[in-house]
Amino acid sequence: MSIPAQVSASRAVAREERYAGPVDPAGLDRLAEFEPRDISAELQVRVDVGRQGWLEGQVSGCLHLECRVCSERFAWSLNAPVRLALAMNEEQEERLMEQGEPVLVREDCLPLHQIVEDEVLLALPMMPRCPTCENARPPEGADAAPDPVDKPSPLAALKNLKLKH
Repeated sequence: MSIPAQVSASRAVAREERYAGPVDPAGLDRLAEFEPRDISAELQVRVDVGRQGWLEGQVSGCLHLECRVCSERFAWSLNAPVRLALAMNEEQEERLMEQGEPVLVREDCLPLHQIVEDEVLLALPMMPRCPTCENARPPEGADAAPDPVDKPSPLAALKNLKLKH
């Protein structure tokens, strides 16, 4: 069974619902350029002892990224944890920022597909490199540290100053 696009937040919290399965990539518009494949999620709504609702779990799948070194496209495996505090209003959202990443629930709607999409985007590497470029050895001698330059400390000139009394 696939993950629903959205659910009732109050019902999910009251029942501490669990969702597991594939996420339809057709509904993940912001990920289209990465050609998502086999995106799936395991999400659990739970309530802690303070009666705070949390959405926790994992998102996994495969995306196609462009290597920043050689510009080749490559398959990148995704395995991202999810841990979000469910905020029912903006005041609660602001307060929850100290405890973790909050998600604002509007009109009792918990948008699971949007949350999955957000978590995938946050998990993307800033500088993706294909396995070939990631494992490439630097050219001979490139890993040697450069010779230190005798450069005076920026504070060295201060030692020659005399204080006036």
